[in-house]
Order: sequence, then C-alpha cells, then structure tokens
Amino acid sequence: MNAGRHRGRGRQPVITSDIRVRHIARATQNAHNRRLPYTEIAELEDIQLGRKALRGAFEGAGYHRRVAQVKPFLTERNKERRLAWEDQFHDWC
Repeated sequence: MNAGRHRGRGRQPVITSDIRVRHIARATQNAHNRRLPYTEIAELEDIQLGRKALRGAFEGAGYHRRVAQVKPFLTERNKERRLAWEDQFHDWC
C-alpha cells in the first residue's frame, strides 16, 4: 500500500454539495417553500433522491424541521388565580 496516499472507504455520498446548496436555497426561499415536503422541493429542482437522503442533506447543513406546539390561552379562572397569588406574595421581592 502507498504510504502517502489515502483511499476513501465506504459508500460515496449520494448528494453532492452543489445539489445540497441548490436544494436548501429553494427550500428556504420563502414561507411557502419552507412548508413543502422535501420530496416536492426536490421535484421543483429536478433532483432524483429519496426522502432519507434529502433529510440527511438538511440535517447535515443544520436544518431540522419541528412542529410548533400549541400553547393554550389563559382561562379566566387561571387569570384570577394568578392575580390572587400575586396579591398574596407580592412582598417576597
């Protein structure tokens, strides 16, 4: 084996950096595109890759999709209880 030469091992990446940059640019272009599934964005760019490869490309670039949690509004009862607590303990500070 040659001492100064390193042969790459393992599978070659399916998605190149050029394709990754193009795909992420299209996905983050506007609010509508940010909501599209990865596969639909790939179709807009004529990229033939699987869902897992596309997801991995985004994760590798630091993008992660999350669903925002719905936080319930305060009810009248909770508002009254908070005010009562504040009246009781306002001198703590």
